Amino acid sequence: MNAGTDGISSFLSYLKAERRLSSHTVRAYQNDLEQLRVFLFGVDGTEEWNSIEPTDIRSFLIHLRHKRLARTSINRTLSTLRTFFQFMKRQKRMDIDPTQDLKNLKTPKRQPHFLTPSQAQQLASLFQLSSDFAGYRDKTMLGCFLYTGMRRAELVGLKTGDVSFAGSTIRVMGKRQKERLIPLHPILVDWLKEYLKQRADFILQIGGGISTDALFLTNQGKACTGDWMYSQTKKYLSQVTQSDYRGPHLLRHTFATWLLSEGADILAVKELLGHAGLAATQVYTHVSIERLKTAYAKAHPKGQQG
Repeated sequence: MNAGTDGISSFLSYLKAERRLSSHTVRAYQNDLEQLRVFLFGVDGTEEWNSIEPTDIRSFLIHLRHKRLARTSINRTLSTLRTFFQFMKRQKRMDIDPTQDLKNLKTPKRQPHFLTPSQAQQLASLFQLSSDFAGYRDKTMLGCFLYTGMRRAELVGLKTGDVSFAGSTIRVMGKRQKERLIPLHPILVDWLKEYLKQRADFILQIGGGISTDALFLTNQGKACTGDWMYSQTKKYLSQVTQSDYRGPHLLRHTFATWLLSEGADILAVKELLGHAGLAATQVYTHVSIERLKTAYAKAHPKGQQG
């Protein structure tokens, strides 16, 4: 049975139409599968998916290791392959799933990095003198990450109409097109109000004609992309932390860690973050416990005994 040459394109259409994954996630799936296709069939080779055997997939994973990809990245790629081959099997384009007996590589457990309160204060101080559109935009963008915990793709998708000052909430479209409302911190409410004024003035200054209702705009009046938001966030975070990762997710981690450290209900935090299951949220409880242990060791008389 020949799977034909449209296996990947059919799968990507399924991800968009039926699973309703974000364009960012679909692109990640596509990149993984294109790497596999070229490895197995060559640049211009015909896709013969039903001829694939487990040894072929193992060879591909070894190839990724030789490219010095991190184990976490290889496991993510393997997850992509599992989803793809399960789809192909359901479509009767393949007889077996060549990944069904493959196990993930073992990876060390990592605790999420986050900003300390003093680092967050340093971050806020970088914007104290912001008086132009770009400054207000960047401050508000980072504020959305820090005070709502939303994902980068969610922030990219925000429209001006998603902000409700009457209810002090912001509407976010999460994974699998699942909508949720996040309450706005009073500080972020003030920042958003001022930014929207600056945004309106900016549109007038550049002659109007803005055809997007995206909440965050570039200096050229276009909707901000995920890559742009990552680079801007990294630029500012690099001034306050030396963490290995300095992207938007660091601020999401900070949001969750602070809430749990202050005694917030874990189920409420799960809903705020838009997690599908509780396991993804529970990682932050480990961070909180470690902080409690450290505080105990420093403050408790018995903890100070050597």
